[in-house]
Amino acid sequence: MEPSDVTITPPTEEESPQVAKKESYVAIIVLVVLTLAVILVVILYLFFFLRSHKELLTAAPLTNQPDMRQQSFSQDTANEANQDTITASSLDVPLLYSHADWQAVPKDSHDNSLATLIYSVNNIQVILNGKYWTTEIENDTSMSVDTYYINILKKERWVSSSSMSSLQFADFSLTPPVADGPCSGINSFLGYKDGAVRMVSILGEKVPCQSTGSAYTTPATDYTIFVSDPMTISDIEKYVKSKS
Repeated sequence: MEPSDVTITPPTEEESPQVAKKESYVAIIVLVVLTLAVILVVILYLFFFLRSHKELLTAAPLTNQPDMRQQSFSQDTANEANQDTITASSLDVPLLYSHADWQAVPKDSHDNSLATLIYSVNNIQVILNGKYWTTEIENDTSMSVDTYYINILKKERWVSSSSMSSLQFADFSLTPPVADGPCSGINSFLGYKDGAVRMVSILGEKVPCQSTGSAYTTPATDYTIFVSDPMTISDIEKYVKSKS
């Protein structure tokens, strides 16, 4: 047979579909493999992400969850205190001055001068509930009772009438009693904490009262102390409205 007589036989129609079928199988397998690879990558990413942020995710509900009691308190006092309001570290009142013999007396044995706060709006007098004690101290030239309470209550961040005239709030102020004279005086302390105030007022009277310029030889001081019950700011505002 001559070289020119050699013929090339093309693929038959029966072989072409098999090749195409094999190629489609390969394409499907590649697609499945790629899909599985993507899914695996996503799963691994989520696994390591959640693992690395586990503490953050578990702490978030506790950190962000509001304390309803604190939230309620904040709403109740939002219009009362501001950045100028001095907050006491405690409203506990120290024991009575130990170097004296104190006697409890009924409140109706005194006027309300030691128990009265002045509410700045319209200067309304707010009379607090509380208890009274009296004593007399001989040779009390240093006003020891006043000094005793100054040393304790000022450390607790109570406002003293001798150094600051009033306790400032957002829309009003409260002024405790104060007086100064040649033979007597009133010194008072006002504390604010957790939406309530408490007051300690001290009346000191020199006996006998000498004329101005005379020296005291054996002075004695009669003391009356008033210690109020805590009173909330909301109750003070209700009291003020009832008097308006």
